[in-house]
Amino acid sequence: MDDYAASHPGECFAVCCETFFSAPERLADAYPDLYGLLCRYFNQQPLTRMHHA
Repeated sequence: MDDYAASHPGECFAVCCETFFSAPERLADAYPDLYGLLCRYFNQQPLTRMHHA
């Protein structure tokens, strides 16, 4: 993540969510547990969707 994400818990959540959808491989590689948590939270699998596109 970046300095902006570290500025406030709400911003951290927002940046993590944005990364989850826009760069899921980056998030999964750096924070696999967080990626898994967001998969369950959003009921989405962006890595799977990207690999089948």
